[in-house]
Amino acid sequence: MDINPDVQFSTINSIRNNAITNWYCDPWYNVVQALREQQHTISESKDVVLLSPWLYKTFEQGAIARHTDDGQLWTIDDKPVVARLADNVIGTNMLMLDFDGEVTVFQAKHVFATYTHLGYTSYSHMAPAKNHADCFRIILPLKQFVTAEQLVARRQAIYATFPGIDISCLSLARSFYLPSCPPERAQCAHIWDNDGQLFDVMDFQEEVRPVFASPVIAREFDKQKIVDSLKNIYLGHEPKWFNVAVAMAASGFTKADFREVTIGHLMHEKTEKQCDEKWKSAERRVARGKGMNVGYLINLCKEFGTWVPDIKKQQNQAHKEWRNASIQQLVKEKQNGSK
Repeated sequence: MDINPDVQFSTINSIRNNAITNWYCDPWYNVVQALREQQHTISESKDVVLLSPWLYKTFEQGAIARHTDDGQLWTIDDKPVVARLADNVIGTNMLMLDFDGEVTVFQAKHVFATYTHLGYTSYSHMAPAKNHADCFRIILPLKQFVTAEQLVARRQAIYATFPGIDISCLSLARSFYLPSCPPERAQCAHIWDNDGQLFDVMDFQEEVRPVFASPVIAREFDKQKIVDSLKNIYLGHEPKWFNVAVAMAASGFTKADFREVTIGHLMHEKTEKQCDEKWKSAERRVARGKGMNVGYLINLCKEFGTWVPDIKKQQNQAHKEWRNASIQQLVKEKQNGSK
C-alpha cells in the first residue's frame, strides 16, 4: 500500500468565483509540508484561498461551464471555465472533515490517531460567537480513489461513525478555506499532522435509498404539449436547466425529450453529450428520492408565457362568458320592459 499517495485538488481564489481553474496532483506529504510551512494566514476576513478536494471533469469529459447569475458564459481570457458544481465532480482521493464546535481538537486527535491525516483550526476557532469552542478541519488521504457515486452512497455511514462532523462537508464540490485566523486569535491557531493507515471509504456501508415514485403523465398529448411549450423558452441558467431534467426524469419523459427541449431551445449552447450527462445526474437525483413533479414544468411554461390552455377549456370558458353575457342582456331587456 502506498503510504504517500498522490492527491488531486483545486484551489479557488474566492468563494464567489466558483470556477475551477487551478488543478493539482501532488504526493500527500508535499501537501502536508506546504500547509505546515505556510501556517495560518492572519486576516481580518476569512475570505482567503480555498481548497477543493475533488477531481473535476474537463470539457472533453462533458463538464458544465461556469455561468453568471444572469445566464452569461463566464470566461477567463476569453475561454470558458469549469463550474464548481456537483455534476462536474468525478470523485476524490482525500476527504476534508469539518468540525464546528461539537468535538474538541483533543478528542479528534484521539479518534483519528490510527489514520494518516492533517488537521488545522479554522477561522472560527475559539470565537466568542462559537462559545469559544474548537472549530477545525481534518484532511484524510484515501486508500483508494472513490467516485462521486461511491462517496455519496457511504457518507451517511461516515457521519454516523464520527459524530460531530458538519454534515455538509462531504457534499460534492464543497470547498474549504485554507488555514486562516483573525489577529486577535492568532495564538490559538494550530496545525498538526499524523502518520497511520490510509482512510478507506469503501469500508463503510453503502446506503440503500428508496426509488422515488412520481406520478407519470398518462396522456401522450399532455407530454407533447409540455415539450412544445418548453421549446419556446430560453433559460440560459444551469440550476433551472437541471431542475427541468429532474422534473422530466421523474415524470415519464425520456432522454430524447430532454435533448429536444434543450438543444437550440432551453440552452442554446448545449450538445447531446452534455444533455446525456445532465440526464444521468437527474436520474441519480430522482433515485435518491429527490425528484420534482410535472407541475414544475407547467409552472415554468406559465412563468415564461408559453403555456397555452387546452382548447376544450378555452371553449368552455368562451361558452360560459357568452352565457353570462346573454343572461345579463335578458335581465336588462326585462328591466327595460318593466319600465
